[in-house]
Amino acid sequence: MQAAELLDLDPEVLRAHAEAYEGFATVDHVPQRGKHPPWLRANYLAIAASYWSTIDLERGRKCFEYASQFAFEQVHEGESAATNVRDRPQPQMPWELRAATMAVCARNGRLVKELAPQWSERKSVLSPSALMFALVTAGQLVFDGELETATRILGPLQDRAYALENHPAGNLQLPLGFFTRLIAQAITARKSEGQYVSDRDARVEAVRGWTFQFSHRLSERVAVAQSNRYHWRRLYTRLLPLEPEAICTLLIWAQSLRRTARNQQEIRNLTSNLSPAMQAHLETVNDILHEGGGGSSPTRV
Repeated sequence: MQAAELLDLDPEVLRAHAEAYEGFATVDHVPQRGKHPPWLRANYLAIAASYWSTIDLERGRKCFEYASQFAFEQVHEGESAATNVRDRPQPQMPWELRAATMAVCARNGRLVKELAPQWSERKSVLSPSALMFALVTAGQLVFDGELETATRILGPLQDRAYALENHPAGNLQLPLGFFTRLIAQAITARKSEGQYVSDRDARVEAVRGWTFQFSHRLSERVAVAQSNRYHWRRLYTRLLPLEPEAICTLLIWAQSLRRTARNQQEIRNLTSNLSPAMQAHLETVNDILHEGGGGSSPTRV
């Protein structure tokens, strides 16, 4: 089942909006306003990527890739003398996090490896949302790099996040504790990979608990947006159909689940009865993990 159907969205409306936002980003010059700055192009492409991913995973992935490139370009944008608010330099750290988030959604781990080592020393990574984005992007290094390096980067970020674990973060406004628990589970799963584990049952139950709590909270956020069906079906809500932060989070969860569950049957048991919102996000996650061959089952993992 396509993500659009799972989310009760009209594919034609999604296509029209995706094409429009992608078109906005590719316009080089706007009369009387000048050239689009990189940050604006990155925003347009991120929105287009979310819309495309519900109906065309490949095109969505390409838009995520372009969005990461423009966000990364914004990071390196020099100081500007422009007086127009639209053209003023944007703060660097949020755009590093945005670039890394889009890169993860586009299966580009190189950018995360380049940016993440600096984050644990940055005093600007202090707000709940900044910490959440840093954790779910740098968390990819647990499974896509050296564990020792990933732990060294994530340690200080987790220490800061533990003090704010009840604070809502990101567009989904989920408690920061969701993300610290997930990172801890991922590091544990990676450390014990290929080894006999005496407390596997407890670990599986911890993953099961996190899975259904996250699925429930994600479903709640989507349900609030869907409460006005007229606005939801016309994409007038603030929430994107597929949120990049949820995709990054579920990528870590899926790779942790693979290493925690005993076999494929246990994975199927753990991923049964998930909310439609979580299933929709898992379509994109499976596509990333299986290099474009996610298959028809959104809970494949």
